[in-house]
Amino acid sequence: MNLPTLRRHGALLSTIALALSLGACETDLDPNDDYRETTFIYAILDPAQVDANGQPVQRISIQKAFLNTRTNALTIAANEPDSVTFRDGAIAAELQFLRADSSLKLSYPLTRVPNPDKPTGTFATPGQVVYQTPVGFPGLDADTTVSYRVVARNTRTGTTAQGATSVPLRWVRDRINTLWFRAAYSTSYNNLQQSDLREFDPAPLSTPRVEVQSQRRAGIYSVEMDFRFLEINGTDTVRRTLTWPIITNFQPDITTPNPRVILANESFFTDFLLRQLQTANDPVGLTRRIPPNCITFRAYAGSSQWGQYINVLNSSSAIIQTTPEYTNVRGGRGLVAGRVQHTVTQFINTVPGSRAIAAFNRYPQLKFRFN
Repeated sequence: MNLPTLRRHGALLSTIALALSLGACETDLDPNDDYRETTFIYAILDPAQVDANGQPVQRISIQKAFLNTRTNALTIAANEPDSVTFRDGAIAAELQFLRADSSLKLSYPLTRVPNPDKPTGTFATPGQVVYQTPVGFPGLDADTTVSYRVVARNTRTGTTAQGATSVPLRWVRDRINTLWFRAAYSTSYNNLQQSDLREFDPAPLSTPRVEVQSQRRAGIYSVEMDFRFLEINGTDTVRRTLTWPIITNFQPDITTPNPRVILANESFFTDFLLRQLQTANDPVGLTRRIPPNCITFRAYAGSSQWGQYINVLNSSSAIIQTTPEYTNVRGGRGLVAGRVQHTVTQFINTVPGSRAIAAFNRYPQLKFRFN
């Protein structure tokens, strides 16, 4: 699981919830215990998350599971039709803002709504819900000392599940050295370290290096790149996107404090395309074109809670065959974590005679055309 998320929130929501629910149980849950309800909370707080109208919003998954081996599963399904989703009104949830001393600063109620990020398809289950912040929510606090707590109280049983997290410092937009490719950008500004240059060079003169500025209160990083292009076959045009996870779940230490990776060689970009595009299967007559602003880089920094979750998730081995479970939710199970992201969008120079065109022309099997 990568940090990228909020445009992939729907997929991340399902993946993490499933991973958490299938993890091994801790010793305080007896697998032979009587039928018992357990609350699961999954929350990734992100200041960049907005609703369809561009207004700040946070969406949190609050679900339930049952531990029981003394009753037939079909019996449970027949008698508990909402065995995953809490009924409307069954949960009173809120997002709390906590001061540095853990005292309560603000609190916002969470409203039960249909999940707007739930993808459609054969395996989409109807009735999926999330709990989201109310209309007028101002967003996460600009005070970087503030942490956050998600609280879910069961109105029927009175039990409470809660988890807390910090959020990494936000990257300042266009800040120097926030996210950059040394020697992979155009050198028109004669400064290979300048951040966020808007022209991307797919064939740099020297070996490129990807690097992102580390953030306080962050425990894990990812960087990915999207390349958008058009495939044209006769009168049909299809928009496609290829995603390259360049840095995945990097956890810094004293010796390597900054997320960094050196790419294999100067032809890193065309090598990536050759790996991803199955050109041998291209229909006769197909060509590819590059639209404006076709490159997007995204850097993600996740909180220490997310880093701990990944560490536990990856700790299984041949000796420990069952994947351990990480949870930072008291009174239930799940993950409450935070992240920030920084996005850079760029273009490829397709002016006749440019180095970019020359780089693509060395690989005619890619079928990119520029005239």
